[in-house]
Amino acid sequence: MKRTNFGLLSVCVLVGSPLSVIAGTTDDFCFNDSIYPVHRDRACNLEKWVKNQQVPTQLRQVDIENSASLLLQPEDLAGDLLLRQNDNFLEVSKRYQNCKDVYESFKNQTNQTAGSIECKTGPNDFVPSSHYGSGNYCSISGNIETCYSPKLTLTPGVADISQIQPVTEYSGNLVKTTRKNELSYRQGYIPVTNGGITFFVKGTVTDRKQTSLVNEQLWSGSVKSPVNPTPYFELSCVGETRVDPVAISLTYQDKNMTQVGFIGGAFISAFDKSKFEIFKQKCASNVQLNLVNYHDIATENWSFNFERTGGSYIDELVRFGEQLLIDVKYVIDEHNILQKISPNADTIKNDIRAEISANWETISSTVTVHDFFNAGAIPQRYKSDGFSATFVVNTELSVIGPDYLPMPNFPFMAQLVEELKGEGVSGIDNMFNLSIGNLKNKDKTAKYSSDFLANWDSMIVLSHISGLINGENNDNTIEDLIFQIELLQKRSQKNVQGIRSVIEHFLYIASIADAAEIEKLNDLRSKLEKI
Repeated sequence: MKRTNFGLLSVCVLVGSPLSVIAGTTDDFCFNDSIYPVHRDRACNLEKWVKNQQVPTQLRQVDIENSASLLLQPEDLAGDLLLRQNDNFLEVSKRYQNCKDVYESFKNQTNQTAGSIECKTGPNDFVPSSHYGSGNYCSISGNIETCYSPKLTLTPGVADISQIQPVTEYSGNLVKTTRKNELSYRQGYIPVTNGGITFFVKGTVTDRKQTSLVNEQLWSGSVKSPVNPTPYFELSCVGETRVDPVAISLTYQDKNMTQVGFIGGAFISAFDKSKFEIFKQKCASNVQLNLVNYHDIATENWSFNFERTGGSYIDELVRFGEQLLIDVKYVIDEHNILQKISPNADTIKNDIRAEISANWETISSTVTVHDFFNAGAIPQRYKSDGFSATFVVNTELSVIGPDYLPMPNFPFMAQLVEELKGEGVSGIDNMFNLSIGNLKNKDKTAKYSSDFLANWDSMIVLSHISGLINGENNDNTIEDLIFQIELLQKRSQKNVQGIRSVIEHFLYIASIADAAEIEKLNDLRSKLEKI
C-alpha cells in the first residue's frame, strides 16, 4: 500500500513539513509526548493486538473493593459485552425506586420537563426519592427578574410484578411556579469563604423584592413506568462530558421486591445496542464503568464479571479509523480558522470578531433550533413543533452587533444554561449539539456538515479570550490578545502534527493486518487517503 498519499500530504502542507520527518520506529511513536495521547495509546494497543502480543481485557470483576468501578480502554469494548452477576440474587434492605427512570418515562410520554421531581411512596411502600431535571431558569428584563420552577410530583400505584420488568402507573401533576422579583443594587459587603474562614469584601449587592407568585398546573394525569431499584450500571466517557453515558438498571427479581438483578437472569447482553454503538463511535478516550448507588445493595461480598466475548482487531481498526476520519477533519478545520487571524496589533480585534461572526453565521443560518441544542436538551420555550423548522438566526439566540455582523447572543445563552443544567449542560461551551454531524434526513443523507463542531468550538474559544462571554478577559490588552492567538495557533499546529503521525501509524498497522480480513479496511483506508 502506498502510504505517501494526497490525504497525508495535504495535512503536511498545513504545517509546512514533509511527510518524511515523521518516519520512525514503533517505539518512537508510542513514547512521543507530542502525539495525541489517547489516539497514540490506542494505536499502540491495536498494534500489539494485530501482532498478537497482547489481547485486550476479556474478564474483569466489579466489586466493592474496587469501589464498584472499572477503568477500561476503548478496545476493551470490542465484541459482545456481558455483565454477569456472580450471586444468584442480590438483596436490598428497602423497596427503592429510581426516580430518574420514572422521569425519563414521563418525558417520553408527555414531552414535558420539570426542574425537580418527587416520587412518593405509594401502596408498595417504596422509599420516597427525588431527581433534578431541566426546567428551572430565570430571565431579567430591566429591573424585573422572572424565575420559573416546574415541579413534578408523582405517586406510584400497585406494582405489576407478574412481568419480567415490574411496572406501575404513576399519577400526579406538574406545577410551574413563576416568581417575579424587583431588583435593586447597592454597595455593601459580600461574604467570601476561604480555607474555612469567612470574611467580607466590598461589592455590589443585589436585593430582591418579590412582587408576584403564580402557580400554574401544566399537566395532570398518569404515566406507566418501570419500577427499578436505585443501583444501575453506567458507562461514561472519561473527560468528555458531551458524550452521553449509557446505562442499564438492575431490576426487582421477586414478588416482595427485596431481590435485585438483571432482566432475564444473571447472564445478559448489558447495554442497549443502538445507544451503545453511538457511545463507542463518539468516545475516543478511556471509559469508566460504574455501579451507581451500589451502597443500596445489602448483600455482602457481591461481585459482577465484565466479560468480552468474540470481537476482532479488524472491527476495532475500522472503529478507530472512523474516529480518525472525524477528528482529522476537525483538527484541519480548527487550524484553518485560526490561520485567518493575523497577530497584528492594528487588525487582531477585527479579525477575531470577523471569525466569530463567520462561524456563527455558518451555524445559525443552517441549523434549526431543535437540532442546535446538545443531546436533544431543548429549553422549554423552544419545545413547540414550530421551532423544529426555525433556523437559529431567526430567534433570540442570534443578534446583530454594532458593526452589523451577526453574533451569538451570549447573555441570553447564559440564561438558557440555567434551564438546561438538569440535562447536563453546565455552560455555554457545551450547549451545542455534539451529534450534529450524525443527524440524518429522511433519505438517510447527512443533514449537516461535520464541520459545524469545529466552527462552534473555535467561535467559543475566540469569544472567551475576547471577553464576549460573561465579560471575562475584558481587560485584555492588544498584547494579551496577540499572545493568546499565537498560543492557540501553536497548539493547533501541534495537533495537526500529532494526528498526522497517528494516521501514518494507523496505515502502517493496516498494512500488517491479516490478509484474510483486510477487505473490511479497504474503504476506510481509501477515505483516509482522500482527506
